Amino acid sequence: MNAFRIVPIPQSTTNRIREGRSDGHGNLEIQPMRATEPRAMPCRVCLEDVAVGEEVFLFSYSPFERPVPYRNVGPIFVHAGGCKPYDRPAIVPDLMRRRLLALRGYDAEHRMIECDIVEGAVLESLIERFFSNPAVAYIHAHNARAGCFLCRIEREAENSPALGPLV
Repeated sequence: MNAFRIVPIPQSTTNRIREGRSDGHGNLEIQPMRATEPRAMPCRVCLEDVAVGEEVFLFSYSPFERPVPYRNVGPIFVHAGGCKPYDRPAIVPDLMRRRLLALRGYDAEHRMIECDIVEGAVLESLIERFFSNPAVAYIHAHNARAGCFLCRIEREAENSPALGPLV
């Protein structure tokens, strides 16, 4: 199997939200809200479902930092008080196992060249299929039902093709 790692959104993004309360997509004065349902608000930093009663920020996010044809902006949640970024190479977070996922594979020029839907319980098989294509540089995982971005999936460094600047 191709080695991979799950990459949460950058800490710099959540720091900007916590400090400035603006997401750069027109949402100003973002306020914390409390989770009222279990497993309804996946945090994009620790990649865990937010527990009922915990505070979160809901804001707009794009996994691409500059304009590219596949740039999309959508809603995401993060713990309002901060949390430890997910860092477990080649291990799929439980919150992804419980969801229907849409994966999109991009090449080094940030063009989508693979896409499919998979039950999270068998996610590794689709990651393996995408990364068997040497042109796939990285993958974006989205919640297939809600459509929102969950995380980036990368090849381990020794298996990774050269990427252009991260966008």
